[in-house]
Amino acid sequence: MRLEHARDIADWHYPGFYSFYDLRHYPEDIEEIFDESRWGINLFSVLDGKGKLFGEVSFQEDGDELEIGIAMRPDMVGKRMGQTLLQAGMDFARSRFEFDIFRISVWKLNGRAIRVY
Repeated sequence: MRLEHARDIADWHYPGFYSFYDLRHYPEDIEEIFDESRWGINLFSVLDGKGKLFGEVSFQEDGDELEIGIAMRPDMVGKRMGQTLLQAGMDFARSRFEFDIFRISVWKLNGRAIRVY
């Protein structure tokens, strides 16, 4: 994560009812994404093959489980790239953290994400 990535992610706007995921609704999440002490520890930018910001992944330890959070750049949503982002996050988690159980939470109305997960 870098400052310019945090700024971009904080400004992402999702269309329609997916605007539920806009960080502007969640001041505590905006605060977390700008918390430099998390960068490279449990909050990471995901770049595409050209070095452009593609998404972000975060990790939160919860007992014997590791919760994975993912967010994709709004213009990439709906282009069948969710599986790629999720797989990259899980592969990274397996190499970085010592957990056997991964958990991901999703809004029950987000059918696209539910299909990916």
